[in-house]
This record gives sequence, C-alpha cells and structure tokens, in this order.
Amino acid sequence: ARPRANNDSHDEGDYERSRGEASGEDYGPRIRRVGALLEEGQYEAALLASKQGVMSGDTGNERYYIFYGQMAEVVALLGRKEEALDAIEASIEWGCMNPDALTVGDHFNSIKGEPRFQIAVKTLEALSGS
Repeated sequence: ARPRANNDSHDEGDYERSRGEASGEDYGPRIRRVGALLEEGQYEAALLASKQGVMSGDTGNERYYIFYGQMAEVVALLGRKEEALDAIEASIEWGCMNPDALTVGDHFNSIKGEPRFQIAVKTLEALSGS
C-alpha cells in the first residue's frame, strides 16, 4: 500500500495551497488549470494535465492525491469507468479523505452505481468520520 499523506483537514483552500513539498513546486496553478479545462469541456487536455501532475512523482506533496481525483473526474466524463475507479482508489490511497469529492456534482454520474464507487464513498465517509 502507498503511504498516506497527513491531511486530516480539508477546505476549499486546499487547491490554492497545494505545494510540492519535496520540490518546492507550486501545484495550485496546475490544479486550477485542470479545473478550468474541465469546466470548458476540454476533457482530453484536462486528462493530459492531470496525468502530468501524477507523473510529477512528487509524492512528498501532501496534496498529490488531488491529481488522481482530477484524473478520475476526467476519465469518468469520458466514459472510461474502470480507469475512473482506479484513479479514485489511487486518490484515496494517497490521502483523499473527503466524501464530497465523489458525491457533490455530476462528474461521477456514469459510475455512481458501480460497486467499487460505492465502496470508495463508504471508505471516505469512514475516514472523514461522516
């Protein structure tokens, strides 16, 4: 299993404060860029940008899991269910603890009925204490 980041609390500022602690790189702009591409419906570009975040390899970044979460959103919107579920599970393994990441919005509508998705939601609820 991958080591979990220490991220006991999350709020809306997580995206803005995302820092690559090992490299000193500011991940906030990259994370916001993926979000903007998603909003614009540029899914392939958003997928590439989120994969670049994952491929950065900066696992010392306490917000590294966000890249997997964004990748999950993109591939779910592209209809690639297994890939989306894999990315959700990786996001949880890397420290995501917010069930709202999966339940708020419509990014994951295509996979909400999948057993692995339901397990992921329950896992996040247990981790967050909700």
